[in-house]
Amino acid sequence: MINDQTEITAALFLMLIQERAAAAVFSEAADTTNEPKLKKLFSELEQCSRKHHARMFDALKKDSDKGDVQWLRNLLWLEMENHSLYNRLMAGIVDPSTRQLFQQLRDAKMRSITLLQEELRPRGEK
Repeated sequence: MINDQTEITAALFLMLIQERAAAAVFSEAADTTNEPKLKKLFSELEQCSRKHHARMFDALKKDSDKGDVQWLRNLLWLEMENHSLYNRLMAGIVDPSTRQLFQQLRDAKMRSITLLQEELRPRGEK
């Protein structure tokens, strides 16, 4: 039987993998577009995802001795920061397919935030 700590650790590492994959998608998008503004935007997002991945990894490494709650709090903060970034960037995007991509990314961050908040909520609280 899998215990809560194992499930949380697995979820955190899954988030790390997803962030690395997002950076790769942004890198590929920057390489394949001919639109200078989009190229710049995708390059900036790639760097942001790489930094986020590194910060998540550092938080996991640094706080592993403090327990899962500290990991979750750090990751919640990082996910909220990224959700805010996607919201700010969406304000200037007019291309429908690019806007849809950002909405999907923003929504994925919101799902992560919700899951982390649920995990941090004291047991029995609704």
